[in-house]
This record gives sequence, structure tokens and C-alpha cells, in this order.
Amino acid sequence: MNLDRTPNPRGGVPRASCDNVSFPFANVGRGELMWVPKRDPHLLVAGSDGSGKTFLVRHLLDEVRTAGWETWMAAGTANAVRDDAGVDRLAESENDRQALVDDAHTVMVDRYRRRTETPLESVRPILFVIEEPSRLHEEAFENLTALAMYGRSVEVHLLITMTDLDGRLLAGHFRDVLSPCIGLGQLSQAASRMLFGDPFTGSMAGPGTGHIIGHHGRPRPIGIEARGSGMAEDAQEGTSW
Repeated sequence: MNLDRTPNPRGGVPRASCDNVSFPFANVGRGELMWVPKRDPHLLVAGSDGSGKTFLVRHLLDEVRTAGWETWMAAGTANAVRDDAGVDRLAESENDRQALVDDAHTVMVDRYRRRTETPLESVRPILFVIEEPSRLHEEAFENLTALAMYGRSVEVHLLITMTDLDGRLLAGHFRDVLSPCIGLGQLSQAASRMLFGDPFTGSMAGPGTGHIIGHHGRPRPIGIEARGSGMAEDAQEGTSW
């Protein structure tokens, strides 16, 4: 993890300035694959059960917690992440999931309104993991859309995971702010088309492998490292998408 540390107003581990932080997805072979929140504020991970989504989410939660971020999760299914994530806020029932999305929206609006009197350096970045957002009610989904569009300006970042892709997330302005998009395991041809622009790229991967695509880029193959440190690819040190 590369970061500049500033005092954490709540004490404990110093927080990381989003202007100078990057988190590794890979630590094998010739390099690391990095997430840079300042440039790419939100992530989308799609894949079936057993494809590696849980592994990726757990790894990234560990990284951002070490940097002093808050971690929230709206859990969609029973999984290993929920059991040992140690997140600051966890919602499991449908009603609680809706409420947590609404709370995140409230935090975003409050931070935005107070931005002139409370500089961003005095608040902790939030990584909000949202599993299966297509199950959200319409009002909560509208708040999720607002979070995707404006959350980055007040250090609220989304990690969205889906088993079945929701076309609402991959269209228009919503799609523009979801970068990178990651497909793990074997996707349907329809899902591959939504994610990568063609029906074949995502439909030819297996468990623990997949592809990643960023803004104006082409899909690149990735894989889950067996020894458990993150996402792996054939890359030079410090590579980002």
C-alpha cells in the first residue's frame, strides 16, 4: 500500500489521504495491480459463487482498514466476508440494507454541505461494499446512484459485487463512474457483453480467473493468487488500469 498518512480524528490507525493512496490487488510475479481511489472512485466485481469475489472483497477491506478507512457492508448473501470482515457497519436483512444505503447517502450530503467548514482531511474515507444492489428498492437504488455520482467528492467509495449483472449499473453516467469493472469466473455471454462490450471475453474464464477493464481500455486477463495475497496479472510493478 502506498499512502500519505494524516492524523485520524477518531484516534487509532492514521487515515490515508485519497490524494496519495493506492491499494494493491496483486503481489506476485513481476508486479502489483493497484486501485487508485482518487482516479477510479468505485469498483464493480461480477461473478458467480466460487469465482473469487469473496476473496477479492476481503483483501481490499483489509487494505483500506489498515489505512484507517471506515468500512461498511450491505451483505446480500451469507458468505465468508460477512463472517470475518470486521466492518464498522454491517446490514444483512433487506430492510437494514436499504437503511444503510440511505445512511450513506445522508453522510454524503452532510459532508458536502459542511465542506467549507469541515475540510476533507478531517473525515475518514469510507469504503461501502454493496452486494447484489439489484435487490434494493427503487428509492434506495436512487440513493445508490447519487452515491456513485457524487460520493467521490466527499471520500465515499463503493465496491459493488453482483452475481447477476444489473443493466441499470452498466448504462449512462452510472457506468462512467464504475472503474475498474472486474469479471471473475465464467460469465454468461449477455453479462460479458454488458461488462466488456463483447459476448466472449468474460464467458471463457474459469474459477479464480477473469478480466478487468478501466476507462477507455481493453479487457485484460487477471487471476486470483492461490497463496492468498490478492489479484494477480502479468504486469510490471505498480501497474494500474
